Amino acid sequence: MTESTIYYFQSKTLKDGSHPVCLKITNNGNRHYLTLNMSCKKDEWNDRKKQFNSKHTDYDKANLELKRAKLKTDNIIDHFYKNDMLFVFSKFVEMYNGIGVTDKIISYFNVVIADLLEADKISTAGPYVTTRNKLISFKDKNLKFADIDIVFLGKFESYLRKQGNKDTSIFVRMKDIRAVFNRAIKAKIISRKLYPFEDYEFGKLDLTTKKRAISKESVKDIEALELDGKEQLAQSIFIFSYYTRGMNFIDIAALRWTDIISYVDNGKEINRIEFSRRKTKVKYSIKILPQAMEIINLYSELNVTNSDYVFPIYNPEVHTTEKKQYHKRYRSLAQINKILSETIAPMVGLNDFNLTTYVSRHTYANTLQSSGAAIEEIQRAMGHKNSDTTKIYLEEINYNDSIDDLDERAL
Repeated sequence: MTESTIYYFQSKTLKDGSHPVCLKITNNGNRHYLTLNMSCKKDEWNDRKKQFNSKHTDYDKANLELKRAKLKTDNIIDHFYKNDMLFVFSKFVEMYNGIGVTDKIISYFNVVIADLLEADKISTAGPYVTTRNKLISFKDKNLKFADIDIVFLGKFESYLRKQGNKDTSIFVRMKDIRAVFNRAIKAKIISRKLYPFEDYEFGKLDLTTKKRAISKESVKDIEALELDGKEQLAQSIFIFSYYTRGMNFIDIAALRWTDIISYVDNGKEINRIEFSRRKTKVKYSIKILPQAMEIINLYSELNVTNSDYVFPIYNPEVHTTEKKQYHKRYRSLAQINKILSETIAPMVGLNDFNLTTYVSRHTYANTLQSSGAAIEEIQRAMGHKNSDTTKIYLEEINYNDSIDDLDERAL
């Protein structure tokens, strides 16, 4: 039986008074130690958790490196057993240092995913999970780096297309595979000679986003529907997004009552939403239009549990971590988009149209453009870097009269 653990070597003291942190490999009672070139003083180490504490400089980064080392070690040990290899420490060290290793890409995908989850980058980990699963379904779990060449990539691309994946999705899958290769090469897990993307043409993939806007009249038709239950929630999310500059679902789900600000200015009541974009941390201050305020008031009345959240997406007692919120948000968005597309769209004559929450964001921008708003104004209202992007937000948007007036063109 071979096991690994993070080990704080207190019996050895370095010149600066710190003690080394290393990997201890135990094989049938024999102990081996692998240096990690890391050390700390006794008051900087948590021996129960086998990690650095907050007194250590950059302890979060250092603990992430420990996690990576442990995962890498366990994968190599697993490689010995799955291939019926006799465990030899010298061979283990060679494999750890990347000498003669042709590891399985699925195993390394798992390492990358684990690192992202450890760093609480749940949303970033999601696409890697999808790409890993697509590779497994196309081939199998034993797929190796060496199996992937330009021919394999072409066949994998064809496989994805047959599954209904568009160029934008294929781009993400290929980008993830490339990132894993680059990381494995940098870590000396595989040779640079195995890199398969030298001749792969990313430029052939059409990444332009097709127009997904509907007319302002259709928005009004959706707004006028009398619905209840899950259909009412889907309707509310769509309409609320439209009247709040195309607010993304992730921000709508996280919107709290404390983000709703009310005050009196020159005898006039002012209502605003002030929040930070979850993805970019850019701050926004949005004037609440009457239609959006009506939805806020509706969910204030429906909030019988006194939830911190405006919309009933998260349960504050259940969805307490980023991971739990991610999975809840993923399921809720899928359900809401299904209701929008299959139930609500036909009600307003949008037959065979893929109505989603993102359509609301596109529609807001197109409505402003149709009303004569300058492209620069729309960019500022939505936080776009340029007229082609909808994802990169650059500047902080605070209270601004001209943008507030611009919002009213969506009415």
